[in-house]
Amino acid sequence: PTAFQFNDTFSFHAIKSQTEKRLKSSGTFLPSLSYQHYIINDRTPLTGQNSSQKSKTLEVVFSPGYYYTFVTTSNLYASAGINPGIGLSRTKLLTREPSGNSRTKYNGTVYQLESTFTFGYDTRRFFTGIQMMLGAHGYSQSDANNVILQEKNTGSFFIGYRFNSPNKLPSTMEKE
Repeated sequence: PTAFQFNDTFSFHAIKSQTEKRLKSSGTFLPSLSYQHYIINDRTPLTGQNSSQKSKTLEVVFSPGYYYTFVTTSNLYASAGINPGIGLSRTKLLTREPSGNSRTKYNGTVYQLESTFTFGYDTRRFFTGIQMMLGAHGYSQSDANNVILQEKNTGSFFIGYRFNSPNKLPSTMEKE
């Protein structure tokens, strides 16, 4: 995906990978454009009584997301983000049969909803917390009665310690 963060003081890395420490509460509008291209190819040999298919799909989804992190003075924080989206899907389908091949095109609307919730404790060196990510991605095809819905829900517990960078690294970075 490609995204643009409107608030420079918001730390997306503090939510997603805990590589930065949030110092104060902040939020940001985070619109994104995601794109997927995938090919599914059934290479089953034709025996005279079966068929096989190959599909090529391109999906493009625009999502106007918003994320906010609330930081307390006691190093506790809570983050939440929501990212609804809508887009287009185009599928080219090749059906191979013993009597010959046929080609079909499908256009559809893609819907997505993703949310992130993080609660944690963060000091200069030590950090720990839990994170839940919930997501649903679905689409319907205009020329067919198919509706596909994928759900992806994950949860994680994290704990970490931040070390100082090696002495050579800051001096190398400052030269550039």
